[in-house]
Amino acid sequence: MTIALPARLSAVAVWAACLVAPLGVIAAAGVAALSAPPAAASALDLAVAVHREGEADAETSITLAELAAMPQTRVRAVTPWTEGVVEFEGVAFADLAARVGASGGPVALTALNAYQITLDAGQIIADGGVLAMKMDGKPMSVRDKGPLWLVFPSEARPELAATDNTHMWIWQVNAIAFGPR
Repeated sequence: MTIALPARLSAVAVWAACLVAPLGVIAAAGVAALSAPPAAASALDLAVAVHREGEADAETSITLAELAAMPQTRVRAVTPWTEGVVEFEGVAFADLAARVGASGGPVALTALNAYQITLDAGQIIADGGVLAMKMDGKPMSVRDKGPLWLVFPSEARPELAATDNTHMWIWQVNAIAFGPR
C-alpha cells in the first residue's frame, strides 16, 4: 500500500497524520497488514517484527537512544535529494538484523506516512545499507527525512543511487518487519 501525499503538505500535517493514523508493522511480501505495534515510548521509535515459519512472531520497539547506543557506521553518499556528497551516520542494517536475530529474506520497511517497500534484507546488507540517524553530523528531523533514513554508500558505489535503485532509499522509517508473512 502506498499513500501519495500532496507535494506541499506541511510538516505539521504530516506530524498530525502520524499521531492520528494507526501505527503498525507492515507485513512483508507487499501485503499490507497493520497490527498493533509493540509498546513504544515515542511515535518516532522503531517498531521491529521478525516473522519465522512455524514460530510465534517476535516484536519489539527500539528507541532512538538505543539505536544511538549501538555501533555507528558512517557512509558518504550522493543522492537525488541532497546536494553534493553527504555523510550519513547510523546503525549498519547488518547490525540491526543481527540484534533482532534476522538475516536474509524479505524485509518490509514502513515510513511515518505509511509508505512501505519490501526489499531483500541480504541485498541491503550486501549493499552496505545504514539506518542513518545523522546527516553531516546533525540529527535528522522529520522535515529532513529523519529521524531514520535507509541510505547506501553511493559515493563509492554510484549505481546505488541510480534511478532504478532510488526506491530502496526509504526515509522516515518507523517500522521494519523481517521475514515472510
